Amino acid sequence: MSMHQYEPLNPDRIRQGLQTARVGRRLLVFEEVSSTNDVVWDSVGSPDADGLCVFAERQTAGRGRWGRIWHSTAGQSLLFSILLKGGELSADLLVLASAAAVAETLSALSVPSVQIKWPNDILIAGRKVCGILCESRIVRSQVWFVVGIGINVFQERRFFEQHRLGDSAVSLVLETNQPIERNGLAASLLNALDHWFSISRYAPQQVIEVWKRYNRQIGSQIRILENQREFCGTCLDIDPAEGLLVQLNHGPVRFFHAAGCTVIPFETAL
Repeated sequence: MSMHQYEPLNPDRIRQGLQTARVGRRLLVFEEVSSTNDVVWDSVGSPDADGLCVFAERQTAGRGRWGRIWHSTAGQSLLFSILLKGGELSADLLVLASAAAVAETLSALSVPSVQIKWPNDILIAGRKVCGILCESRIVRSQVWFVVGIGINVFQERRFFEQHRLGDSAVSLVLETNQPIERNGLAASLLNALDHWFSISRYAPQQVIEVWKRYNRQIGSQIRILENQREFCGTCLDIDPAEGLLVQLNHGPVRFFHAAGCTVIPFETAL
């Protein structure tokens, strides 16, 4: 483990690696917060709010999609949120751009088999390494977005087993032979996010193409939960913003809307 060097997150170290136009213009690091999303929302009124990026070593109330809990131990993850002024952006596209940015950054680290799982998870060889949560609010008739990202970096296997996530979650340290230094990784991620947020404004189709390149659900069997009913079938296509087109195993081709459904893992091991 010696090459995976632990050092605290340091705003100056992260800034040194930044080549961004928008993301991280203002950058803060906290020891502990309830949730980085909550902290950035508190800054909406300030003049330099657009592009604000907040990191925390630990969250006491980190959250995922559908109000799920995001488990974190101090110093083990990269937990951060970015505040963006809306207007030309949409929440759906921001999630896609974020997923594309994370997948590209991890692939550049020589992490094997990086995949995007619709709608908002990044997997390594089928196990979750990163979650993305986008929230939007209207403040004084202006739309604002917060993109929250949590990446497992240094967790050992026993951490996941402790939280009964042994089969479904993984960390970078368990999957890569490259040295991991969180300040450098944070800067690389912010650079990629800045790049893809910008592209999503003028070439959204490009974002969708990269997103689909990393997605492994198209053409495979999936299970979907919608209004407490379960459906199984082959995923024919994904419109990442709208939902899934599925050939049901015992029935017709059906479209499942993103807002009302979730993809659930098969109980049997692959």
